[in-house]
Amino acid sequence: MQHARDRITLGLALLIAVVSAMADSWLIAGPLMTLAMFLIFWGRAPQHTEAVVSRLPFGEVVRKGLTHLDQVISPSVSVPGDAERLQHVDDVWPELTEREKGTLKKIYLHGPIGSVPTTGDTLQRKRLVNQVTGGVVVRPEIRDRIGEKLKEEGLLT
Repeated sequence: MQHARDRITLGLALLIAVVSAMADSWLIAGPLMTLAMFLIFWGRAPQHTEAVVSRLPFGEVVRKGLTHLDQVISPSVSVPGDAERLQHVDDVWPELTEREKGTLKKIYLHGPIGSVPTTGDTLQRKRLVNQVTGGVVVRPEIRDRIGEKLKEEGLLT
């Protein structure tokens, strides 16, 4: 539902901007108003709008473009590969020692940590953390899932 609101908000913002700027330039205002109305309709009825777009010439190409646009508008939308990444966390979790879970909690809570004991290397090999300039951080694409796992273990409240 949040993604629909994002689309509607963008469409309304675009519509307001176009209507307020419609002094004389219909060559610019017309296509922008059409885009704004499309975004509003797409936000209100996404499945129906995408079905209509699919039936148009080059509809599948346009739908792929809409998927990319949706990821820009609503970055939290799942992208291909998310399910595999989340499953990876579930698969690796039982293999983690209590010390590794403690280190992961510390990294999760405090962001980049410069000096991480050897458990940090293990977590990096298990693809749970990344080495960045400031130290070691939880991989952003699996951060929420790691938080859930830490809560399940009672390590976070």
